[in-house]
Amino acid sequence: MRKSSSFKGKKIKELENDLKRLAADFANYRKRQDELSQKSIRSANTDLILKIIPILDSFRRAFAHIPDKLTNNKWVEGVKNIDKQLENILNQEGVKRIDVSHSKFDPHFHEAILYQENKKIPEGYIVCMFENGYTLYNQVIKPAKVIVSKGK
Repeated sequence: MRKSSSFKGKKIKELENDLKRLAADFANYRKRQDELSQKSIRSANTDLILKIIPILDSFRRAFAHIPDKLTNNKWVEGVKNIDKQLENILNQEGVKRIDVSHSKFDPHFHEAILYQENKKIPEGYIVCMFENGYTLYNQVIKPAKVIVSKGK
C-alpha cells in the first residue's frame, strides 16, 4: 500500500509540473500571437499611411502656388482645413512630421536631393526642405527631402 501511495504522490507532482509547463507555454504562445498581431496591424497602418502622405505633399505644393488674390478665399480656406484634418488624423495615429529647421543633415531622417553652396549656412546643414518627412512609431517611414549646404 505504501508503494502505491508514494507512486500516486509522484504521479500527481509530475502532472502538476506538466500542467504548470503547459500553462507557461500557453502564456508565451499568447504573448507571441499578440506581438504578431500588433506587428501586422502596424504594418497595415504603415502601408495605408504611406499611401495618404503623398496627398499631403500634393496639398502643400498646391498651397505654395495659390495666387495672391485667392489667399483669403473661403473655398481655399476650406481646402486648407481638409489638409489640416487629414494631418490631425495621421497625428492621432502616431505619425509625426520630421522637423528640419536649423538641422544638420542626417541620412537617417533626410534625403539630400541637392547640395548647394550657401555662405550663410554652414556646410552639411539643411538649406531648405523640398518635401516633408514623417515618422511612425518613432521610425522613419519617409525621409524629408532636403537641400544641403556644401563648401566651395
